[in-house]
Amino acid sequence: MKAKDYTGERFGKLLVIGVSERKDKTGHKFYRCLCDCGKEKDISGSHLATGASKSCGCEVGSSAKKRNTTHGMSHSRLFSIWMGMKKRCTNANDRSYKHYGGRGINICDEWKADFMSFYDWSINNGYTEDLSIDRIDVNGNYEPSNCRWVSRLEQARNKRSNHEVTINGKTQLITDWCKESPVTATTVYARLRQGYKVKDAIFMPDQRRTSPRLEN
Repeated sequence: MKAKDYTGERFGKLLVIGVSERKDKTGHKFYRCLCDCGKEKDISGSHLATGASKSCGCEVGSSAKKRNTTHGMSHSRLFSIWMGMKKRCTNANDRSYKHYGGRGINICDEWKADFMSFYDWSINNGYTEDLSIDRIDVNGNYEPSNCRWVSRLEQARNKRSNHEVTINGKTQLITDWCKESPVTATTVYARLRQGYKVKDAIFMPDQRRTSPRLEN
């Protein structure tokens, strides 16, 4: 029996606009569908007939958005971390975008669409309030296979700006030199950004002086 042609029919948010060249493993046809959201997608005829597909997938995103607004965690630290990842990867106006999205670093679709997916992964992979999210490959995306929860010191060791430096014949990472510095690691990195020589950034004492207290 010849398979029915669904061209012109509507299935939920999908309008079938033609037959696709694709076929599944059993030989069933795929149809080119136009979703009400404006996206075109090839969908199996069997999925259309059974009601398994009623949109291009945008309804899944809408459901995820609903979950994100009803989880009651919008003021939690994890939610702030999640929002921060999304902003620096997708918002060109974010001040950190040039170091992330601007370099091609993105956040996986699973996490981008659904905070609770990121939350579940975090809880199951050692998240605690004193840890920060870290990408194992600093040039890779935010995704389960490339992320972990680490201390701030461990995260600093994985930064692109953390490289080996040789001073007086001794070679080690900048983060390790910071342990021998008379100033904080934050001050060292701030100096490096300002153009200080590496040795000066690490070993120059803090020049700020507080006014001496007057004795009564």
